[in-house]
Amino acid sequence: MNNPWLLAAVGLFHSIMWGAIITLSVAKLGKYTSFAGGWRGSWWMVIAGEVFMLYYALIGSRIRRSAEETEQV
Repeated sequence: MNNPWLLAAVGLFHSIMWGAIITLSVAKLGKYTSFAGGWRGSWWMVIAGEVFMLYYALIGSRIRRSAEETEQV
């Protein structure tokens, strides 16, 4: 797929999604809001998700033949 608009849309949705998730996750925490809203720990989750998406895009989405199909060919 060579659609630059799709790439731009994914970036836009990422930016909107993370802002909404963080805001909803710290709602009504009272005195713990500053502790829960810390960014250091959340970056590891973002990095893990992005690495998985990169893996899936490059390797995980390939169509593989089963052992039975390989023997028949």
